[in-house]
Amino acid sequence: ELAAVCGKYCLKEKPLPFPPSANCCSKIKAANVACACQYVSPADEEVYNMKLVNSLTRKCGNPLPLPVGIKCG
Repeated sequence: ELAAVCGKYCLKEKPLPFPPSANCCSKIKAANVACACQYVSPADEEVYNMKLVNSLTRKCGNPLPLPVGIKCG
């Protein structure tokens, strides 16, 4: 659901410009973003710009507090 609501802001090709929607930010604030990062697949990396994902989480007030050894994209 997070990707469905917020993914359009992080696409590698033609992402929607910031600021993200209130609905997107509410989903990000409620999400365990660090946990979700563990499930980013190589196919996801082909579609999403992980630097934009990081920017989006910061913009919405839930920055990626990634522990050592966790890869997000």
